[in-house]
Amino acid sequence: MTESSIASVKPSVLWQDVSVTGSGVIATYQETVTGTFTGPGQAIAHLFTRTKKPNSNKTIIHGFEGLVKNGEMLLVLGRPGSGCTTLLKALAGLTDEYTGWQGSIEYNGVPIDDMRKRFRGEVVYSPEVDNHLPHLTVAQTLDFAAETRVPHTRIAGASRSDYAHNTRDLLATTFGLTAVLQTIVGDDFIRGVSWGERKRVSISEMLATRASVGLWDTPTSGLDASTSLEYAQALRVATSTLRTIAIASLFQASDNIVNVFDNVTVLYAGRQVFFGSIPDALEHFHQLGFFHLTRQTTADFLTAVTDPNARVVRDGFEETAPRSADQFAKRWQESVSYRKLQAEISEHKAQFPSNNPAGKEGFATVFKISQAPGLRSGSKYTLNIAMQMLLLMKRAYQRTWGNKAVLIAGAGSSMIMALIGGSAWYNSAPSTAGFFSKGSVMFFSLLINTINAMGEISLLYAQRPIVERQKTYAMYHPGLESLANMTAEYPIKFLNLVVLNIVLYFMTNLEGEAGAFFVFFLITYVSYIIMSSVFRTVGAATKTVEEALGLAGVLVLAFVIYCGYIIPIPTMHPWFKWLSYINPLRYAFEALMANEFHGLEASCTDLVPSGKSFEDVQFANQVCAVTGSTPGSSFVSGDAYIKASFTYTHSHLWRNFGILIAFWAFFSFAYAVATELQKHAGSREEFLIFKKGQAPASIQNALEGTHTEDLKSGSEGAQNLTEELDGLRVHSTRMGLAGLVQSKDIFTWQNVCYDVTVHGGTQRRLLNNVHGYVKPGTLTALMGESGAGKTTLLNVLAQRVGTGTVTGDMLVNGSPLDVSFQRRSGYVQQQDVHLAEATVREALRFSAFLRQPKETPLAEKCKYVERVISMLEMEDYAEAVIGHPGSGLSVEQRKRTTIGVELVAKPALLLFLDEPTSGLDSQSAWSIVKFLRKLADSGQAILCTIHQPSSLLFQQFDRVLLLGKGGQTVYFGDIGENSKTITEYFEARDAKACAANANPAEYILDVIGTGATARVEEDWHGIWNSSQESQKLTEEIHHLKGRMQSHHALPPDLDTQHPADADHSSNQVSEKSQPTRFAVSWISQYKMVQVRIFQQYWRSPVYIVGKAILNIFAGLFLGFTFYKESNSIAGLQNKLFAVFMSILLCFPLMAQLQPTFVSLRRIYEVREKPSKMYHWSTFVLSNVVVEIFYNCIGSTLFFLPWYFAVGFNEHVDDASNRAGYTWIMLMLFAMYYTTFAQVMAAISPDETTAGILTALLGTLMTLFNGVLQPVSQLPHFWKFMYRVSPFSYLIGGILSTGLHDIKVICRPEEINIFQPPSGQTCNDYAGSFLNNSPGKIINPKGTSDCQYCRYATGDQFLAGLELSWDQRWRNTGLMFAYISFNLFLLFSLFYIARELKTKKGATKTTGGRAISDRADTPPTEKKE
Repeated sequence: MTESSIASVKPSVLWQDVSVTGSGVIATYQETVTGTFTGPGQAIAHLFTRTKKPNSNKTIIHGFEGLVKNGEMLLVLGRPGSGCTTLLKALAGLTDEYTGWQGSIEYNGVPIDDMRKRFRGEVVYSPEVDNHLPHLTVAQTLDFAAETRVPHTRIAGASRSDYAHNTRDLLATTFGLTAVLQTIVGDDFIRGVSWGERKRVSISEMLATRASVGLWDTPTSGLDASTSLEYAQALRVATSTLRTIAIASLFQASDNIVNVFDNVTVLYAGRQVFFGSIPDALEHFHQLGFFHLTRQTTADFLTAVTDPNARVVRDGFEETAPRSADQFAKRWQESVSYRKLQAEISEHKAQFPSNNPAGKEGFATVFKISQAPGLRSGSKYTLNIAMQMLLLMKRAYQRTWGNKAVLIAGAGSSMIMALIGGSAWYNSAPSTAGFFSKGSVMFFSLLINTINAMGEISLLYAQRPIVERQKTYAMYHPGLESLANMTAEYPIKFLNLVVLNIVLYFMTNLEGEAGAFFVFFLITYVSYIIMSSVFRTVGAATKTVEEALGLAGVLVLAFVIYCGYIIPIPTMHPWFKWLSYINPLRYAFEALMANEFHGLEASCTDLVPSGKSFEDVQFANQVCAVTGSTPGSSFVSGDAYIKASFTYTHSHLWRNFGILIAFWAFFSFAYAVATELQKHAGSREEFLIFKKGQAPASIQNALEGTHTEDLKSGSEGAQNLTEELDGLRVHSTRMGLAGLVQSKDIFTWQNVCYDVTVHGGTQRRLLNNVHGYVKPGTLTALMGESGAGKTTLLNVLAQRVGTGTVTGDMLVNGSPLDVSFQRRSGYVQQQDVHLAEATVREALRFSAFLRQPKETPLAEKCKYVERVISMLEMEDYAEAVIGHPGSGLSVEQRKRTTIGVELVAKPALLLFLDEPTSGLDSQSAWSIVKFLRKLADSGQAILCTIHQPSSLLFQQFDRVLLLGKGGQTVYFGDIGENSKTITEYFEARDAKACAANANPAEYILDVIGTGATARVEEDWHGIWNSSQESQKLTEEIHHLKGRMQSHHALPPDLDTQHPADADHSSNQVSEKSQPTRFAVSWISQYKMVQVRIFQQYWRSPVYIVGKAILNIFAGLFLGFTFYKESNSIAGLQNKLFAVFMSILLCFPLMAQLQPTFVSLRRIYEVREKPSKMYHWSTFVLSNVVVEIFYNCIGSTLFFLPWYFAVGFNEHVDDASNRAGYTWIMLMLFAMYYTTFAQVMAAISPDETTAGILTALLGTLMTLFNGVLQPVSQLPHFWKFMYRVSPFSYLIGGILSTGLHDIKVICRPEEINIFQPPSGQTCNDYAGSFLNNSPGKIINPKGTSDCQYCRYATGDQFLAGLELSWDQRWRNTGLMFAYISFNLFLLFSLFYIARELKTKKGATKTTGGRAISDRADTPPTEKKE
């Protein structure tokens, strides 16, 4: 069967009586740390009360019906919350995130469940959010999508590679991606292609899957009108030619786009109120009594009828026109269109009966032909396992190579750690003096790999949304993707270990035989990949990165403690000893020790007794003070040493290797299974989150279970409650904006050019001699195709670029920009970046308090905030937490909040807005633009980029700056009444005439050729440059500059038209006379920022409770691991390691801390810093204070079970004093690791790099603190590191306090026995030895079998570590010094890396003089 015949067998989709239920929570309360503790009590209390809680389920869509035949396109229209996305997901079978669904969805009679199980890739859903692997190029992304769905039977026998590349090139050409094929896709924080181009990548990726049914959720969001039309036309061609189906939900669709579709369905509050052809839809709602406004697009009209505030009822229909969703649905079910649909459904069911075997067989036959050989029967994938694995590994290597920062950091870390570790244990003695050092090397080689493997968790969560989406596309098995990623890392890990192991092994003078080295390498490599699979399994099995990191931190403690080094197996307490049997590191450590010590005969360097008085003593009267020694022998067997100390034997080496392989296989399999079975966390219907007790009365009653009739499914009450949440009130929309600040300044720009350096070092011009101005009281649109440079120009004008070269003049009132420019202008970003835990009112107050002049009283600022909230119609959700999309404010509410944050700052100069209507439905877009119009009418100067304005939206603007390809000006001037001025400009220059019913915005974009594939012969940039209008613009700019420079005031006409209030005028004069970067004092900034971050942490219970649980669990775990340690030598050693392991707890705690710091830093850098809200030092200091506060609490929670369970308080007279000192040191340690982790996060681009740097430097401090390698055995060069490592003084202070004056009692196995010469007692013989050496004779009067214990007191044990009780307060002082040094580094490096770098990179333009810079651009400021 050929590909053309395969295309002929395509499904039709029929759905009947489809209802979907989801969470009925329309709002909820903000969780806090308090709620974590009170929640269980409240749940128990509810069991004993009669309060009836409302039904938690809500029907999202009710009884939907429809039929789309192959070759047809269906348009889904409705306001946000009407059920558009739910319908699309239901038709795709993606209902796991909902509580249930019912009805019938069939494809040629085949139920949707069977389609999902057997033919998943034939029905695919494209989500609204664009998630891609950011480090892959556009070409790599599209190549992968095409290659995973290449059919086995192809046209003319084309190879798989040719087929995939042809598909990629076709899609790239169709959607205008050819120029950016080699550019990385990027994301919100990694600079890549523009937002519009990323949307085109999403569209192309889904089309590359060759799906029979495509379900598109707002695919044109972020695209210009011409590209959106080309997208719709491409779908039309595909559906007509290949007989596929396209069902799309669109916002702000033009008539040209709507006319491409065959049918439309209109949704209203979960009800289906129409299904049929476009003309029938217009006629249906016209007959219902609704008026279609002039130049209102069809989509806008069909959506407006479902909005009580937007629909217009025709005269005479005031009483009969439907009002509620139920009434609309009932009138449709009584219509001719409904009966027509029912007739078509009956005809279709006769042709394709339910559970039609023939339909399933037809799909199976066609699908089988497209599948590669080797697939099991019933597989839903196109490629077999081997093909999938090869493609996934190829992509994994592309990702690794694309993210070179992590690759280089990993390789550099291995090299540095190898050199440091090798030199720390340099040339370990082959005698018994090197026994402990050799063991430490083995432990270190396992520890460093374990820490590195733990860092892989965060990468898994970054890719999870992409894997989930591509799973629905049936591109590959998610389990295979996990294995491919893990396997692709094996060569990289191998190369890193080659560097690490060669240097470490031979520098430390381990066994010099080739066989021993290769066994060492093999064991360390296998243990590395095992730990990688373990932590990847943890990441795959958990829902959030906080959960994964917390669990990983606990596992690290368990793995490290119970590997056999920290606590030898014989001394483990029985209740935790079982952990060693399921610990891979236990078997790896035993194998390494057996490999190193097998066959070793080490000369003894610690004979007892020895010294000047014992030079002539025979070996028969001496013993080696090493475990496993034989009395009378000067050599110690390595096998005997590991047998006596650890119960290890060489015969277990290969057995352990087999066990390690089993661990690797098990965890690899577990990782793949966990990934394969991983379910999308899903999202409930959008709901608001209120502060406790701050919700509106109706919402609060519903949440508390009273008046539950408000929540009845499908009731008028529920609908009214939802509309109340929308906050769209007719009377409010008619209010004026009296009292808002008014602009008095004129902003002009002339000859603005912007050049950046691209790959290969070449210069690329993004803006080319752009001219323009913005006057007070005007609304100026900045338009052009995606990639023309609209956002780039906005960023340049707003002084928000940090790289490249800018030339040209940008002036305010004819004068250069001063330091207050950014603070005095507002910038509404395309991305709604906010602190998720803040409420709307708190976000606006924060902006107002910090950006309005300090002379303005706080009460007046609060009053102004309330005024803006009222003007933006946000009263109903002013106390709602902003949250994240899906659990918090809606898209429109977030956009209004973003605008409000800028308005409350009283931008006296100018308000910039970047795509304020992208992603909004037509009514929300109209609401936003209408509000901007009111702002302009009140005197505000506004410059706004916009993609797809309807005729009505476009008419709200005063003038437009139109950019063509390459950032070239095509037009700047007035729009005119009914857009006559701008259309006549183009018509007068031989452009086609603009039809009376055409959208002027689409017309001008079409004329200049803004589509992805559009080509025009006219040089509209050249035409503009030579036009009379261009000359007038230049003259107008010179005229404005001259007038403002000569008068230092507004022109009389403008001043008369828009008078400013006296208070603002005085503030403005004050700022002009003494311009400042910030509006309020530093101390005021700090107070506001500090209060906000404490508030944010309190509302982040997952993070705070995660800290607490990790500390409590670690305290209990370590406490009972080292429970009531005795005062034997092993007990002292275990107390040392109890302190050492408590120090290692900082690594998972720092891993928790850094992502939070980085996320807050991104908010600061992306939004708050460019707006000059507050000084960078207040951000740093507030983060330090809040983290120290919570980490000190966490350390206290750790101290209580740990200190007393280990037994540090026993056998001492001053127990309370010692406990108090230890607590103080742990508090200082919390301060230290907090500031240290923040230093690493401050200088790192992301949390992954911060983790690598933390592991590297943290390991250095861990290595050189005298625990793993005694100070006496450190090479002379590295002894300085012991002196500069803060861990040395921390351990010294805590351990010396715990062991001072402790009497040592040796266990039998710790006693070394030697024979005195005949006729002498043990004391007579060895007494002089004890005068100069530590230890004691247990039986001093004995004449045989003298029993020697190496230490008599804890102080002797401390002396061997070069620690002393007398130095404990010195150690405390040094910890204070280290904390101070960290703070100095944090502030200094943050300034250098984040502030000074940006200052050097900040573009300055004065009189055409260009300043080049090399600083990184803030991550969300992507090029277009």
